[in-house]
Amino acid sequence: MTREEVIEYLKENSATAVDLSKEFAKSSAGIEEDLNHIRTSLRNDPEHQLLIRPAECLLCGYVFSTDKPKAPSKCPQCQEQKIRLPSFKIEKR
Repeated sequence: MTREEVIEYLKENSATAVDLSKEFAKSSAGIEEDLNHIRTSLRNDPEHQLLIRPAECLLCGYVFSTDKPKAPSKCPQCQEQKIRLPSFKIEKR
């Protein structure tokens, strides 16, 4: 699996790091590292951008920062662990 394969996959599909981990048989930590690298690489790409739907608490609605692909473990507002994972998609600018 290469980062190019992840990029091509995300051009066609929206996915969480867990989805990508299963799809490419790679650890979640490895996928998170790849996503960070892809995000950095695409900043200078005039044609494509990485869109991130941020993680969100399913109980209180708290929306987490979009700057990290790693899923939070619990909500800082209500301290619960019911978190919708962040998802990623690559689209044309």
